[in-house]
Amino acid sequence: MKQYHGCVTEILDDIIKIQDLIIYLRTKYFGRMLANIVRTDTIPLIFFTVDGFLKLTGCFYNKITGKAEMCSTMFFRIEIIDPTKNCATVSLLFPTDSCGNDMPYYSGRLRLTRTDVRVTVDLSGIIGVQPLDTGLMAGKL
Repeated sequence: MKQYHGCVTEILDDIIKIQDLIIYLRTKYFGRMLANIVRTDTIPLIFFTVDGFLKLTGCFYNKITGKAEMCSTMFFRIEIIDPTKNCATVSLLFPTDSCGNDMPYYSGRLRLTRTDVRVTVDLSGIIGVQPLDTGLMAGKL
């Protein structure tokens, strides 16, 4: 698996750079036009392992129900990369349908909601990364 480490790290670094560009790019005449077009600061992604998709579980506070809920997901937002430790910190993205109901499985009406849950992922087991359409994100900037 070591042959994938450098490539995965480079891909994740590119995704962070694009997310930062969306957040911080301001121009003299158009302000935050890029952020307004994209309407999110998150590029959702999935990780591939030799066994399939990486799935992680975490507990988060649901603002709608006011309760703590368990979230199992294969959708993530890259936050930080630590190439010296061969790991990355990701936020869990919680899958819902267009009405905000939990969706444990993929369907064409999938929406992703960013959570505050952060998890460290060992990149040595990751063999691929697939960025997804930013239109899957439920929230606006």
